[in-house]
Amino acid sequence: MGAYAMSNKAPYRSSGTASGGAASPLREEDLTGQVDGTTTSFTVSRSFDADSIQLYYNGIKQRKTNEYTVTGAATLQTVFTPTATSTLFVAYNPS
Repeated sequence: MGAYAMSNKAPYRSSGTASGGAASPLREEDLTGQVDGTTTSFTVSRSFDADSIQLYYNGIKQRKTNEYTVTGAATLQTVFTPTATSTLFVAYNPS
């Protein structure tokens, strides 16, 4: 797993405007209800910008392609199987 601790502050992503526009908050979802000890594919409630995904497993930020991959417009898959007692949290920009 990645060794990036989750901040207790809400994640933000720059709007990417040339004028240095204000940062916009990412949509946050708790996916823990989908964690059952066998599932590795998880779905969020809205389509997302794949480059904006921030996935946290038990509070530790996961790295794209190392610990998870984007498999659909609103789906991602972990390369590991989260245990039934673990937590899974995602933040993203809706597309």
